[in-house]
Amino acid sequence: MRIADQLPSEPAGAPPGVDLAREPDFRLGELQVRPSRREIVTPGKRALLEPRVMRLLVALVRHRGEVMSRDELIARCWDGRIVGDDAINACVAKLRRTGEATGAYVIETIPRVGYRLMGTAAAGAAAASRADEVLLAVLPFENLSDDPQLSYFSDGVSEEILHTLAQRAGLKVIGRSSSFQFRGADKAIANVTRQLNVTHVLDGAVRRSGQRTRISAQLIDCATQTAVWADRFERDQSDIFALQDLVAAAVAEAMRCALAPAVRSGAVDPIAYDLYLRGNVPPSEMATAYRAQIALLEEAVERAPSFADAWASLGYLRANRAYFLPPAEAAFVRGLARAAALHALDLDPQCALAAAAMARATPASDSVAAHGDWLGRALHWAPDNAIVTHLHSRFLCGVGRGREGLSVIRRAHRLDPLDLHILSVLGRTLCEIGDLDEAAAVLDGARERWDEFQLLLLWRVITLARQGEVEGARKLLAGRNLAPYQRELTVLFDIQLDPTPESGERAIAELRAQQVRGRVTIDALCFAAQRGHLDAAFEVAADVELGPLPEALGMGGTAYNLSLLFTVMMQPIRLDPRFAGLCAKLGLVDYWLATDAWPDCVAETAGRYDFRAECRRAAEAAR
Repeated sequence: MRIADQLPSEPAGAPPGVDLAREPDFRLGELQVRPSRREIVTPGKRALLEPRVMRLLVALVRHRGEVMSRDELIARCWDGRIVGDDAINACVAKLRRTGEATGAYVIETIPRVGYRLMGTAAAGAAAASRADEVLLAVLPFENLSDDPQLSYFSDGVSEEILHTLAQRAGLKVIGRSSSFQFRGADKAIANVTRQLNVTHVLDGAVRRSGQRTRISAQLIDCATQTAVWADRFERDQSDIFALQDLVAAAVAEAMRCALAPAVRSGAVDPIAYDLYLRGNVPPSEMATAYRAQIALLEEAVERAPSFADAWASLGYLRANRAYFLPPAEAAFVRGLARAAALHALDLDPQCALAAAAMARATPASDSVAAHGDWLGRALHWAPDNAIVTHLHSRFLCGVGRGREGLSVIRRAHRLDPLDLHILSVLGRTLCEIGDLDEAAAVLDGARERWDEFQLLLLWRVITLARQGEVEGARKLLAGRNLAPYQRELTVLFDIQLDPTPESGERAIAELRAQQVRGRVTIDALCFAAQRGHLDAAFEVAADVELGPLPEALGMGGTAYNLSLLFTVMMQPIRLDPRFAGLCAKLGLVDYWLATDAWPDCVAETAGRYDFRAECRRAAEAAR
């Protein structure tokens, strides 16, 4: 029997919305579902679902295991209202967790299409399928050109093929940061398989001579270490897109996938393409290198105004550079970033990097809803892109959904296991939610390989300190240069970890000093509250503007980081009903009310006060 056979079919002409009050009870295996009471019942246990989540469950079950598009879900569960992708993602994640907890069903994501619900038997088959899932690593193709300086070109071509396979063939592909670390002798298949846990490897070579480019490639099955496909292709340099697509299409066919049509078409200016590849080389020093990369990409789009990928990269790098600039200059650069990203979307309406650039150029401090909406679009278009999942994870932590953020950054880590920034964010997220032992293990493992990377060191120091090993943290810092993060370290050692009354006085003094200036940072509020000045923190928050200080670079490090409000250490501020008013001022409450995607602290505060009710009151008061 199919899982929905106990439900009547939707009558012809029925309104699209799910009316829970009129829905009959039904079963999913051992799970009893009572829509009108929003209950799910398993032997000996009863749970209450949020209305939107229950509507989603009913809608998926009514479709009897068929795929439902996101538009169909919006019509049935949100009554056709315009909602961001993040609202759908949040509901699906909650429903998926319920299925995992009960073992009654599994929610399957069909990339770029929608979702379907499968019953218990199908769930076992899906799990087996996932165990056998293809995971591909595209290694940096060897430069066989006469000019050894053209390695950026062979790397760039490899990366473009990587992105094409990930976004247009629907394959899971390891990110560049990890796969491009394997060069020369390190490309041994056994070595790549062991370190990346992949099923297939694509390797090859690029030769550029005059106006001709030749690509030779082979696809290797890691289990047997044999080639399952190999070929070579040659085209004029102006046909580089077609050349890359030929390789990607052949690989997709060998892996029994279909390659979706490309938005871009036709010839490209070879010089513009060169500029684009050089502009996408990962910078060694962010603040200075972004400026040089941006100049290359600006020249590329000037020569090739219809080159969507170049516009998207330009927007993304401009948005990244803004984080290293003072507020006034940063705002101007973010405006330029948005202009480039929007132009990319005009040329390619499903350009995930352009949507990520829009999110990066629209900080949550400006608009939580807009930031989340752009990330939701990027995630919809590129659900397995490591850059997108990395950014989405930090957004989820910033809106109070730390556990979900951890799940997302774990997925990013699986797709790019050797990416330094993803490793540091994974360690940071574990530290923020209180899983200090795992945070230490992740950060120590990464530091064995990249001991000088500052973010890894910073979060290892913070983890040590929060484990009570303050002297060990100070010892680890000895002789190290962490100048960009001096504010964070000063606050950590001089305020957070100092038990003396003097440190509490320093915390309130910093808060009062900022209050006089009419602008207060999130960390100043949090640390004053943590050190016992809870009333003062809430009074100041109601009285002044909240944001980075005028002289701060970018967002002022962690000074204006919403995720700080939801860390384990800041529980006292969340347990006070006035927390809802602070969240309303930051734009969080409007976001939660609009999306019905509530933070983890709803459960945490349940014994003290009704967080949702306080948020609704705060929203009404703000109006």
